[in-house]
Amino acid sequence: MLLLMKLKKERFFGLNDDDETIHKKIMGAVTDPNKIKKDDPANPDVCMVHYYHKLVTKDLDTITSECKAGARGCVACKRELAANVIEFLRPMKEKRINKKTGVC
Repeated sequence: MLLLMKLKKERFFGLNDDDETIHKKIMGAVTDPNKIKKDDPANPDVCMVHYYHKLVTKDLDTITSECKAGARGCVACKRELAANVIEFLRPMKEKRINKKTGVC
């Protein structure tokens, strides 16, 4: 049971996580297991990175088509996702910090 809780915590990122922690967790995310080399075509439907891209990335069509064509490597995709997640969470983190310090 403790191992399961630990695994869930490692996959979760939230407002308390700093940018480096979010980046590290995303870099460890599971991608298409059939994509062995950077140039291999992939199936975004089985990729957790693509799932999160759908939530926070504006130009999803480009990411999807490049992934399917093998024109996008998983590491670059994860880096872009990490940057997008960090940017997505930034206003919420700032609001939370301001609320804690009493700044409006």
